[in-house]
Amino acid sequence: MGANAPPRGGTIEVLKQMYRTKVIHYLPVLLLSVAGLSLIMPYLPNVLTNFFASRRLHEQIRCETFKPTTAPAACNDAHGDAALWQSWASFVSSSVISFFASPILGAASDQYGRKPFVVLSNVLQIVPILLIVAYSNLHLISLLWYFPVHALCGGLSSMS
Repeated sequence: MGANAPPRGGTIEVLKQMYRTKVIHYLPVLLLSVAGLSLIMPYLPNVLTNFFASRRLHEQIRCETFKPTTAPAACNDAHGDAALWQSWASFVSSSVISFFASPILGAASDQYGRKPFVVLSNVLQIVPILLIVAYSNLHLISLLWYFPVHALCGGLSSMS
């Protein structure tokens, strides 16, 4: 079996090859990234809706406490605001930033290898999650910073 050939046998052989190739060292970063996304994604629509509704009303509001028929207009409008900002962040991330960063990161990965960029990609996916946590728990920053950071980190991490 060659160095790059897929392992034969069971799970033990896969783990042995992962250890030999040092891929297993990247698993904690990947686990942290996936765990963060899994914990934040169900919570994100409420956070965004509350943020945009609070901006419209100039006071804190929790839209999820209202029934859909009795919710203030700011809560209904906040859904549209959140969708608009998310759409623009995704567009900038997946097209504009990727267009400009692909040749640069491609050349750099040819020179330095692919593994550092895979790790960097996973670390960059954690940054927007940390911003949401900083906003939700500490109120240190505006949630508007989430969108450019999400676009930049998403665009750069999509290259790997």
